[in-house]
Amino acid sequence: MTTALADPIRGRDNALNFLRLLLATAVIVDHSFPISGLFGPRHGPLSDVAVNGFFVLSGYLIAGSRVRMSGPRYAWHRALRILPGFWVCLLVTGLIIAPLSTLHSHQPWDLRLGLGYFIHNFSLVSMHDTIGSTLAHVNEQAWNGSLWTLFHESLAYVAAGLLLWPRFVRRHAVPILIAVAVLAAVAVYLANGPAFLSTNRYRDSLRLGCFFAAGMAMWAVRDKVPSSRWLALGSAAVFVPFYLAAALDDTPQLHAATLTPVAIIWTYVVTPFPLAYLLLWLGGVLPVRLGVRNDISYGMYIYAFPMQQLLAILGAQRLGLAAFIVLSILVTIPMAWLSWHLVEKRALRLKDVGRFRPSRPPAPDAAPAGRTPSRTDAPA
Repeated sequence: MTTALADPIRGRDNALNFLRLLLATAVIVDHSFPISGLFGPRHGPLSDVAVNGFFVLSGYLIAGSRVRMSGPRYAWHRALRILPGFWVCLLVTGLIIAPLSTLHSHQPWDLRLGLGYFIHNFSLVSMHDTIGSTLAHVNEQAWNGSLWTLFHESLAYVAAGLLLWPRFVRRHAVPILIAVAVLAAVAVYLANGPAFLSTNRYRDSLRLGCFFAAGMAMWAVRDKVPSSRWLALGSAAVFVPFYLAAALDDTPQLHAATLTPVAIIWTYVVTPFPLAYLLLWLGGVLPVRLGVRNDISYGMYIYAFPMQQLLAILGAQRLGLAAFIVLSILVTIPMAWLSWHLVEKRALRLKDVGRFRPSRPPAPDAAPAGRTPSRTDAPA
């Protein structure tokens, strides 16, 4: 009997959170090069691949979440998942990490600067990512160069909520979501070439939306596509060469202002579906369950950059690139752990506020003794 792609990743017993943790770690590794100033050997666009992977998995999970919920409840869940952790990260960066850095750098800092950092970035719409002159003597002039993707993720949540609102779309999800993903890939090519959008934000929205749409399309066909080692190998055979070509290509696109090599653009256009299949297949077959109960991947992603900046201010790059990468991961883990337990997990307890939940379910709907009701999709 053929196993569908969705079968091994239903519910929580899967490796999807572990994969998200790996993707967050890949971002840390890639950011270590510019933050430390130790560029070392040539490296590929790991951050791009990792963020694309995040959006693929989000698209899959969010599509399932949207069809199970009403619009207001869906919006409430999405806000609880992203905003409390983001807001606290801004406060911690502005009021704790930045002033700690000045003990070594002797740069000026005051409470007004720290609170201003929180206020300017509160809405997610734009990032004002400096705090006075606290980063005067480091390579990267931003306290958190990872947070820019959260605006695009929120935009993708809104788009998914609206797209899957009509019943007609839900009934015909397979052709519609596949068409949306294909059109998104075409739009990415046009935006970076013939149509040329000069604004990075628009191009980033299209690129990340392309991978998010691929994840949604994979959700639509989750019970129709088999979970196959051969399909996974085929996906890798498409994805890996494009990634390697992108890593080695420094040629600018037709419009040099995009600063995007041609091979990277084609990676954005061609690889969303192969990357989506490969990650979802791995999520079902990998035996690792790290992150099932305590998902620290979001905390790893949002706290890594400021912790790496702190390490750079303290001079950790003098230990070498490998040591800087290891230290970056080690100092971020406790921050991510605290973020999950003190902020994110507590916020998620509010997800069913206002929802009527009967204290005793009617007898006909009760599950038989020794059995629990099954869930049809992985949790978002």
